[in-house]
Amino acid sequence: MANIPAFMPLDRCSAQGGGLVKIESRAVGAINGTFKIEINFDFNPAIHENPIGSLRIDTKLSDGTNGEFKSSTFFSVNVHGKHNPTLFITANMDENLPNYKGCKMWLMIANNKNTEFRGTFDIISFVVQDNKGQLINYGTGQLVEGDIKINGY
Repeated sequence: MANIPAFMPLDRCSAQGGGLVKIESRAVGAINGTFKIEINFDFNPAIHENPIGSLRIDTKLSDGTNGEFKSSTFFSVNVHGKHNPTLFITANMDENLPNYKGCKMWLMIANNKNTEFRGTFDIISFVVQDNKGQLINYGTGQLVEGDIKINGY
């Protein structure tokens, strides 16, 4: 099983927004090669003991199990950068996939879009694995619709 390193302790940060990622190489037949993301997340250690919020990714990608991946339990949160903050989250997935148990997600969001540089897209990357390290789905691409704002304080 591949491990993606995280820094500790958790960083104070927040993320809100959502949108659509299109990956042409993951479109086959009725599978349109997209995933939608929605995130509403906050971690302020002065107020909350643990990160709070919700994350949802709905996939329609070839080369993976498609469905809705949801989480409200985040255990690793790091943000880097000021001009285009990049957020890394590791989360336990809610148990809504009947054939998989103990799923975890790794997520990266690069907040590249701002009012000054309109041609630069946010980049989203995710991986979902079960408790045995089996890959369930993955994707990396630019947010072609919507916007996600990251505040690294």
